[in-house]
Amino acid sequence: MTGKVLQAVPVLGRENLFVVPGGTALTDLTGVMVGRVQQQGCKAMRALAKVLAPIAGDFDVILIDTPPENTLLCDLALSTGRCLLMPTKTDKGGLVGVQLLAERYAIARELNPALALLGVVLFATNRQATAIHRSVRDRVAVAFGVGSSPVLTAIVGILGSHSRGVRQRVTNAPPTRRDGFRDTRSCEDAIRTKAFTTAPQMAVSGTHRVHASSGTRRPAPV
Repeated sequence: MTGKVLQAVPVLGRENLFVVPGGTALTDLTGVMVGRVQQQGCKAMRALAKVLAPIAGDFDVILIDTPPENTLLCDLALSTGRCLLMPTKTDKGGLVGVQLLAERYAIARELNPALALLGVVLFATNRQATAIHRSVRDRVAVAFGVGSSPVLTAIVGILGSHSRGVRQRVTNAPPTRRDGFRDTRSCEDAIRTKAFTTAPQMAVSGTHRVHASSGTRRPAPV
């Protein structure tokens, strides 16, 4: 927001993974953007796109992770990104969040027509609650106004001791810590597949990982 070029910080132990943390400057974001919107109108919402542009070509993928309670940051991300990927729970709060984000998504597409809905990922949910999952998929489809549900079939189930206890009682199988890992890898594969098929303009690498306002550095030509 200061006009400086963003500096990506490498993540130790993760090759080609870089992070740009928001930092304390985000506390001043609302005041700065209110003034800019008054002066520039809707064009002010392209501020994040402008600071990412100088470094975007160095990365295969850039993910912008926004806290749902910071609606201004969400709007900036929606005005910048190529695709929207939304994680949500299946409870009432999660469904309310889906509806609110769907409304902001529709508004953002007026400023950023290239924005597309990549999908919605269910997390912290009981893997056996298929009826609930179907209901949520239907409600998400209605919220985003699409013919088929954008909810990915891969989910991230309930993690932790509670999940392992339920698993043991239901299946009589020994508790395992690998369920969360398998869910995460399954979601990664589903997201990567859908990105290739629905958003071919995105250069999604099959070997790199990105997270939290971060990106994977594109390897230098050999």
